Amino acid sequence: METIMEKPKLINAIAVFNYINDKAKFYNDKWNRARKMETIDKHFETYKMYRDFSYRASELIFSLRRNEKFGDGRQWFEMDGKRFKEFRAEIKKERRLKFEQNYRVHLHFMSESLRADYGTFNCDNCKREFYHSPSTVFKGSEKKHSNCCGHCVNNMMNWNKQDEVYY
Repeated sequence: METIMEKPKLINAIAVFNYINDKAKFYNDKWNRARKMETIDKHFETYKMYRDFSYRASELIFSLRRNEKFGDGRQWFEMDGKRFKEFRAEIKKERRLKFEQNYRVHLHFMSESLRADYGTFNCDNCKREFYHSPSTVFKGSEKKHSNCCGHCVNNMMNWNKQDEVYY
């Protein structure tokens, strides 16, 4: 997001960048047309100077536009210690909330197929008998089911708007 103050800065920076590029092009043409070594060197040095100015102006434009492209942008580099700690705490809080709300599934035999045959197991959730790989289901750090069938796991994942584990 650009603030009201940054909009004129950006417009002025673009105007300066265009002016400097025109000057660099002008001195590049003069350098290419020059015949004497003194004038060749003089125009080449001037061209190099304007080329460096052009590079610095493009960096200025990028730093002004960084806010709209990358969110925090310049503020990230201007952050003090207290604000950085608050920023990190907010990220950790969001990750913890996501961790506590999502299901995690650990397969016993590392097979996601509902057609595999590993013997007979009883589901802790629906009390049915099944033959594919059983799984342990966690919600956050809490263990929900230790021996759960694929249909129950897929239903839990669908209810929580997560991708299905078994196919």
